[in-house]
Amino acid sequence: MQLSIPRRRRSCTSYQIATYISMLSKGEEKGSCDSGVSSNGSNGGSLKQPNNSKRATLEIVPLLKSPPPKEQGGNSIKNVFTRNGQFPGCVYFIIAHVFCERASYYSSRAILVLYLTRFLDFDEDSATAMYHAFVMLCYFSAPIGAMVADGWLGKYKTILCSCFIYAAGSITMAITALPPLGAPDKVGPLIALLLISLGIGGLGPSVSAFGGDQFSANQEGMIQLYFNMFFFSTNAGAVIFFYLIPQLRSDVQCYGDDCYSLAFGITAGLILAATLLFVAGTSMYKKNPPSGNMIGLVFRTIMSALKNKFTSQSREKRNHWLDWASDNYERDLVEDIKIVLHVMVLFLPLPMFFALSEQYGSRWTLQAEKMDGSLGPIGNIKPDQMQVTTALLILIFIPTFKGIVYPLLAKCNLLVKPLQRMGAGMFLVGASFLIAGLIELRLERTPITVPPVGKADLRIIHTSPCDLKVQGENNYNVTLSFAQTSGYQRLDAGSQDLTLVCAGYPDLNTTVNLKSQSKLTVAVRVQNGELKDIQFYDAERRPKQAVSQVRLLLFMLDGALGNDANIILEGPHKYTILRVAGTSDTNLISMVPGSYRVLVAHNDSNYKRVPQELVVNTGGVYTTILMLNNTQARLATFQDVSPYQMSMLWQIPQYVVLTAGAVLFCVTVLEFSFTQAPESMKSVMQAIWLLSSGFGNLITFTVADLRLFASRSSEFFFFAGLMGVVDIIFIILAVRYKYVTPRSGKDDELALVAGTAINARDDEYGSGISP
Repeated sequence: MQLSIPRRRRSCTSYQIATYISMLSKGEEKGSCDSGVSSNGSNGGSLKQPNNSKRATLEIVPLLKSPPPKEQGGNSIKNVFTRNGQFPGCVYFIIAHVFCERASYYSSRAILVLYLTRFLDFDEDSATAMYHAFVMLCYFSAPIGAMVADGWLGKYKTILCSCFIYAAGSITMAITALPPLGAPDKVGPLIALLLISLGIGGLGPSVSAFGGDQFSANQEGMIQLYFNMFFFSTNAGAVIFFYLIPQLRSDVQCYGDDCYSLAFGITAGLILAATLLFVAGTSMYKKNPPSGNMIGLVFRTIMSALKNKFTSQSREKRNHWLDWASDNYERDLVEDIKIVLHVMVLFLPLPMFFALSEQYGSRWTLQAEKMDGSLGPIGNIKPDQMQVTTALLILIFIPTFKGIVYPLLAKCNLLVKPLQRMGAGMFLVGASFLIAGLIELRLERTPITVPPVGKADLRIIHTSPCDLKVQGENNYNVTLSFAQTSGYQRLDAGSQDLTLVCAGYPDLNTTVNLKSQSKLTVAVRVQNGELKDIQFYDAERRPKQAVSQVRLLLFMLDGALGNDANIILEGPHKYTILRVAGTSDTNLISMVPGSYRVLVAHNDSNYKRVPQELVVNTGGVYTTILMLNNTQARLATFQDVSPYQMSMLWQIPQYVVLTAGAVLFCVTVLEFSFTQAPESMKSVMQAIWLLSSGFGNLITFTVADLRLFASRSSEFFFFAGLMGVVDIIFIILAVRYKYVTPRSGKDDELALVAGTAINARDDEYGSGISP
């Protein structure tokens, strides 16, 4: 049995991104939206009207001949930089607003998980949970924003208030990122994220629809151009700032560390600019009054049906439990809600899709931290810059799939139906996590070797101009030439006496204290005609951040540069080390991976370049010794902890598969819901879509917060397997699904254009397609 859609006039809400479809059916002046069910009642047709027929009646609407709505106050829309005198100039302010606001959102989201782990010192699981809690709140607050816009304030006031809330959150985030103010405090950033999520929730459902409100009924072509501009500005902001903000965060140093205050300051500046741009067009906007809350109406109808069913004293049997609401609400409305519930069955697996597809900004970014971002002479990729891959692939894949992939598959009768594409998309998203799990498994198989309890590692580094012999207890014997190292050798923990012998110099007797499970280095040099040693414990683990760490020792012969010097390291970043004493060691310096020139100077004299370069790789820890006399210099670098060996570029396959799956799934499911649901229920379907995204992030939040898995690879494989199970359930539901009879004629044409518009609208949120 197939369900038929009653053809009715649609209501205009913030969720209906194809706002122009609603405009085409407006018949009233002042731009108010028709109820879609009845002209009576403030709730868009909630009141019962006389109806002698049990079947929904068809209402013929002169879609293209309705007079264009007029602006409130009787003023016509001003046109600036118009296209053939038709394009509303105020729309340019909205497009510019969208570019800045989306750039601010993507910028904040790109660096968020690293900010939580590196700056606020949350562990990876807590940072992942907080990241997805933030995204979840963005989605859950969107229906609230839509109800406020449609039922109370109207779109213009809702957008303006949301901008102020968003800006307050962004400014708070930037201020609390200042180390003197923000380092010890974690409450400020959490409040900031809450404000930002509420601001985004208010903006999301309203901005694109408000732009659509600026067009008249006879401007279908201009509205399509508007949504193309909307889509381009959104993704342009994503591509530019996904790259730029992580670059600034890393390359600009604030208080000796990554400059998160600058990065979040830029995001705050962007949302302030977005607010000013939106306000600048105020005098030109057409501001329609609130059109009624369809989401609330559907909720009240369902509650009425349940109440009547369980409280009614009548023994009357009805075909569907929703029919019990027909006593209070229009029959047409009840039939539309039945269709929505019918389509909603296929939305049940959606949360699991979003639980996976949103993790590129959290788990995948943390995975990139454990990989080598070196690109040779080109430079280095930052872990949070890998997210730009998604935005770039979206721009490539959407036209490619539509113009090439789908036609080729159609020739083989593959992925012809929407539900087939959705199932294939879910499969690919699961496969992307299988790839991520295999990469994580490879990373986990190269752990750092730490001495067991009761043992310690000892290393000798020789910088004296002679052959060095080292003798110790338990037959410990080592012979080293100039600038050589013994490497780490495992010994029993405890104190041990060593004798160092070097021809031409008195023997040196020294004692080393080998702590259990530690790594100790003894560096030997000549000073004042005698052997001297300097001892220090080495790092046992790689740095948390995607950087290198270097301990710099400066050994100078007598009188060389007055026994201290200034050192400059020039490479991907510039580091200046002032007044380094000739016999002291420095603390570990965190450095951007790459090759560095080493320049040495003393007392403002000209810097002299050392012949050897300092080369450090991501995750590596090094001891570097700079040996100087009055005529020459030599640099020797020794590896304490091995760097990451796997290139960050190995993540590209999982990004490709994830984005392909997201394009297959997200674009299709939006078009599917738009063609299957009644026109008056488009806003309800969009709300269900956004809530599914929120629940997907809730799943990821729960898994991360409960810390269910000992290894990250196990978690990735779990998500891949769970996605496979959910995909099978979806296929079963899809096979049993009965397609709703599609609209014909003008309705088909409008639904097709609506699909394009809703795709641009969804990109504003980033629901599984865009970041």
